Amino acid sequence: MDIEKFLNTIFFGNSVKDILISIGIFLLLLVIFYIFKTIAIHKIEKVAKKTTNNIDNVLLEPIKKIPFIFYAFISLFLGLKYIDLTTDLNKILNVIFLIFVTYEILLFSQRVFEYIIKNKVKNNKKYNSTAVTGINIIVKIILWSAGLLLVLSNLGVNISAFVASLGIGGIAVAFALQNILSDIFSSFSIYFDKPFEEEDFIIVGEDMGTVKKIGIKSTRITSITGEEIVIPNKNLTSEKIKNYKQMEKRRIVFEIGLIYNTPSERLRKVPKIIEDIIKKEKNIEFIFTRFKNFGDFSLVFESAYYINSSDYNEYVKTQENINFNIKEELEKEKIEMAFPTQTLYIKK
Repeated sequence: MDIEKFLNTIFFGNSVKDILISIGIFLLLLVIFYIFKTIAIHKIEKVAKKTTNNIDNVLLEPIKKIPFIFYAFISLFLGLKYIDLTTDLNKILNVIFLIFVTYEILLFSQRVFEYIIKNKVKNNKKYNSTAVTGINIIVKIILWSAGLLLVLSNLGVNISAFVASLGIGGIAVAFALQNILSDIFSSFSIYFDKPFEEEDFIIVGEDMGTVKKIGIKSTRITSITGEEIVIPNKNLTSEKIKNYKQMEKRRIVFEIGLIYNTPSERLRKVPKIIEDIIKKEKNIEFIFTRFKNFGDFSLVFESAYYINSSDYNEYVKTQENINFNIKEELEKEKIEMAFPTQTLYIKK
């Protein structure tokens, strides 16, 4: 009888019985969450390692990082819901619950995205680290902005007016930063579309060189003469780009001119001389050498071949060797190369 009387005793507007049930709910949920955190996740992790599907890992890793204090707060919140609280205390508890849960949900979403990006980068040796960082920043801004608006909306703030005021300020900022924003979004376009990657040899307009870094605002290439060229990303997405990465072999065409006084029997030797010289080089596919035409001041011979490499330096070195050898062989045969001249005949 005394126990029943004690259980019905009122404290802070609630009976001792209701308070004890509330505490019991809190402790029961705390134990359940503790078992889930320490045992169940460990078991699920073992099963996930045996599966080929990566979805379970994508969700499991962020779940493991949820702190136990989050589960404790959820247990306390649900336990307190069993008893009657004052209106003000109930509002405060609901606001804390909303902020706390929204915060953890946003962190969970952010971790899921980071885990996906991290695994994509791990499986792809060539990636634009700067663009990945930029994408992470933008995703975080979107997530936390959405979370802030959600919390403010539940707190009774007029979101429409708030967003409108931000919109007016955002337009002003966008106009002021339009060039920078254009470069930033162009960097994302380069990352996803991949017209080129780092270490690719490209030609953009009059500039050519090897891509060294793709940044958020600009891309840096090292030219063949050694200097660094900085190109805004918006220029790279609006201009024609020649990328030599996919080129398996390079076609080279060149001409030489011989003087008009060269005897015909010597001219007929020239194609064979040039063909033999070209075929001596490594990684070469000879195409042709021919007497092309009668030029303004020379007899023009045209030659063509493939070099089985996209490397620009190898091409330059090979062509240099061919030029030296052609000059030496023509000198041996006493065949003169022409240079721009005019012969003036005066009639008396």
